[in-house]
Amino acid sequence: MLLLAVVVIAGCGPSRPQTPTEASPKAPPPVHSVKTTNPIVKIVSPDGRSSFEVTAEEGDVHVGSDGPHFGEMHNVTGRIVKSGVVESTFKAPHAAVDKVSQRLTLDGGVTVTREVGSAGTKGEGQTKPIDLGMTLAAEKVTYDQTLGRIMAVGSVTVTSDAMNMGPVPELWATPDLKKVASPGKFK
Repeated sequence: MLLLAVVVIAGCGPSRPQTPTEASPKAPPPVHSVKTTNPIVKIVSPDGRSSFEVTAEEGDVHVGSDGPHFGEMHNVTGRIVKSGVVESTFKAPHAAVDKVSQRLTLDGGVTVTREVGSAGTKGEGQTKPIDLGMTLAAEKVTYDQTLGRIMAVGSVTVTSDAMNMGPVPELWATPDLKKVASPGKFK
């Protein structure tokens, strides 16, 4: 029995070098977490027409060799912008930003607000309707920039000077909150 073990050990030699076709797959670039105070993260859509910006008291930004990937932030405020116009502002205890998927996830009691607009005129004798503003509140809100959609879950309410809706389990909305519906009815 002992002789057999010695033969097996003696039969092992140094490994031969790998040829290029046998090389192991390239590992993804390492990601490092960087703690920051007062971070500001801005994600702009590929066409440059829409963006969201998040400002926080503190956060962890995860950075790879190709730049920031995503971040987690605390006590955040921010805004969603389309074609240079602020569509809504938001506030939340916690946020997660993912640059690759262009998603912003807010949680812990979130408010998204469309500010009150002003009355004006369209033309001679035609009055433009007054924008009363609107606030959406929920436990969790995800803004998907690629879809141009806000998805809110958890005791969702929508309020303005003209109406109160909710609480409901889930609602979807456009970033300007001008269109709000249940997921099955949202178009």
